[in-house]
Formats: sequence, C-alpha cells, structure tokens
Amino acid sequence: MEAFRKKIKRNFVIYCILIAAFAACYILLQMFGGNNFGNRYISGFFSAAITVLIVNVVSIRKSLKNEKRLKEMYVRESDERLIMIMKETSKTTFYITLAGLGMAVMVASYFNIIVSCTLACVLGSIIFVYLITAVYYKKKM
Repeated sequence: MEAFRKKIKRNFVIYCILIAAFAACYILLQMFGGNNFGNRYISGFFSAAITVLIVNVVSIRKSLKNEKRLKEMYVRESDERLIMIMKETSKTTFYITLAGLGMAVMVASYFNIIVSCTLACVLGSIIFVYLITAVYYKKKM
C-alpha cells in the first residue's frame, strides 16, 4: 500500500507540473497568439487539459487525506478483472483504429494526396510505436 501511496504522490506532482506548464502556454498564447481559429482551438485544448488535471489533482488530494478512499482507489486500480477488461478494450480499439486509418488512407487518396500521405504517416507512426513497445515488453516479460 505504501508503494501505491508513493505512486499517487508522484502522479500528484506530475499533474501539478503539467497544470503549471499548460497554464503558462495558455497565458503566452493569449498574450501573443492573436485571435484566429487555430489559436482558439489550441486555447480550448489547454483549457480542457487544465480542467481535467485539476479534477485529478483534487481527487488525488482527497484520496491522500482519506485512508478509506485511498484503499478503494487501490482496489479499483489493482482489480484483475478490470485490468483484463482494459487490456482487451485497448487491443480491440487499436485494431479498429488501424483498420479505420487504413481505409481513410485509401479513401483520401481519391480526393487529396496530401491528406492521404498525412494519414499514411500517422498510420506508419502508430505501427512503429506498436512494434517498439512490443519489442520492449517481450524483453521485459
């Protein structure tokens, strides 16, 4: 349980650092960015990220102060059934995403070659990351 508490504290610190970094980026964007659509889109991203991080920080802080809540959090995170559900969900989502991107590359090639090449690069990047992580976990386990 103490290792879990350390992990939660580490996440708390990381989330606080991210909040500060995103807030700084948001402020700089507001000061120097102008008012075009791209800047408003990025501002919305930073606002949403900051909001989610603040919710997580508040939740972690409450859990660290309340032993019962921390124990519930630990049980929820270490539940083997939920872990297997998440693994299967992730695997299925990954394959559906690959298939969807593959089809999008083919369809986009009929309309705009730049979009098609961009999607193909995204698809290749995803497959590359998958292969690297597969090699890592095969060596680790």
